[in-house]
Amino acid sequence: MARIKGVTIEIGGDTTKLEKAITDVTRSTRGLDKELRGINYGLRLDPKNVTLLAEKQKVLAERVEKAAEKVDLLREKHKLASKQFASGDMDGEEFRKISKDLGIAEAELKKFKDQLKEVG
Repeated sequence: MARIKGVTIEIGGDTTKLEKAITDVTRSTRGLDKELRGINYGLRLDPKNVTLLAEKQKVLAERVEKAAEKVDLLREKHKLASKQFASGDMDGEEFRKISKDLGIAEAELKKFKDQLKEVG
């Protein structure tokens, strides 16, 4: 069993806990994304607003944390999927989808880290 931030993953076992953890992280990021859009809109109106810049930095830090958690979970899912794909228990299309999701999550993490550096 592998442990990622409080989530126990059973290799070769039931992956519903992993799927639920990924869904929970994705759901929680939606609220942060909405809040970030609102902050960015406010900054377009007043780019030198110190309060909004501090809030943006705080929200981006949370978003980076959630994105990193999602990447960790997707890497574990990819590891499990590659074992299933190698044994023939998973078709190529599903494996490619998991690989694509991991690539997107890693790019998203990099984007938010870069944005956080710009604000900081």
